[in-house]
Amino acid sequence: MKNRLEARYLFHVCLLAGALSLTACSYGTNFVIANASDQPVEIRYKIKKPADPVAQSRMPVSPAIKMVSELNQEIPWRELPASRYKFDPDSRMAVVSLMQGEALLVEHLNLVDKSYEAADFPIEEIEITGTYGEIKLQGEQVFKSFVAESKKLSAITYR
Repeated sequence: MKNRLEARYLFHVCLLAGALSLTACSYGTNFVIANASDQPVEIRYKIKKPADPVAQSRMPVSPAIKMVSELNQEIPWRELPASRYKFDPDSRMAVVSLMQGEALLVEHLNLVDKSYEAADFPIEEIEITGTYGEIKLQGEQVFKSFVAESKKLSAITYR
């Protein structure tokens, strides 16, 4: 009887341990470009070609902004009016004017404990041009240039 109880207990412990090992924490992460300079900047970013050759290119998320000082606060993103950005589906290029102190939301992903790879990131080029110089990123360099400020926020900051 005792061996049976021990075996049953051991079975339940193993079952629980197995179930816990298969679960992962999922969380939403915003990828933003922040203008921490005192001058406006122009941001150009190119979306990767869709996997389906018939599908039309589209932006991963609608461009939205908030102030850099609001990034770690529960303040909603404000969608940009069409007058503040352009997107050409043929070239897959988005162009946005970003004022000083503003942050631009370029992607939102549900990440599972860092299982996301740079090759899967939907943006293939970023170019930030301002008074203080230019930042050009291509390929895997794009994803790797976002600095994780928290689980919910990764940013490229222009200073």
